[in-house]
Amino acid sequence: MNPTLAQWRSTPALTSSAKKLQADPAYAQMLSLAREHVRQISSLPRMGSSAEDHAYNYGMIIGYWHCLSVLDSMSELQVEPTDLVADFSDENNKPQPD
Repeated sequence: MNPTLAQWRSTPALTSSAKKLQADPAYAQMLSLAREHVRQISSLPRMGSSAEDHAYNYGMIIGYWHCLSVLDSMSELQVEPTDLVADFSDENNKPQPD
């Protein structure tokens, strides 16, 4: 089974392999090309276009940017936060100095 993005980002071996891939010049050029393509298609639909045309165009652009940001984030290790336990001891209830 394939990991989720959160599982991927919490696994050092997977984020390390993604970093290596991102350091590859061909892969970096592919991402650069994809970003440039998004900029080229980011123009608004023609005057008189329907609301559906605008919504479709906007959704397509957001989808491209989201995909690129997910690919970028796959090389960043994200440690799961630990749960905080409520502790009402006297040590934690001391007034803070001004």
